[in-house]
Amino acid sequence: QLQNHLQKDNTEYKVFTPFYNAFQKQVIPKPISRVQSIKWGSSLPTSLSVSELHLLPTIPWTSHMEAIWDPTEEGAYKTFKKFFSSKLVSYSEG
Repeated sequence: QLQNHLQKDNTEYKVFTPFYNAFQKQVIPKPISRVQSIKWGSSLPTSLSVSELHLLPTIPWTSHMEAIWDPTEEGAYKTFKKFFSSKLVSYSEG
C-alpha cells in the first residue's frame, strides 16, 4: 500500500526515485485462481419483497429539507432565477 512506504528514518519520500525503488521491492501477491464451477445449495433462498427490506427511514430526517429545497427541474429554475436576479449582480468580474 502506498501510504505504508516511508524512508528508513520514518519520513515520507520527497523525491520520486527513492520511492519508486522502494515500491519495486514490495512483494506483489499472486492472483487467485480462476473459479471453474460453483456448487449451489439444494435450493435457493426465497426472495423478500421490497417492503420487507425496510429501506425507507423510520425517522423523518428529511422533513425540514422539503420546506427549503425543491429537487425538481422547476425548483432548479426558480433557484436560478432568484440567484440571477439578486445575487449575480454582486459578483465581481474576472
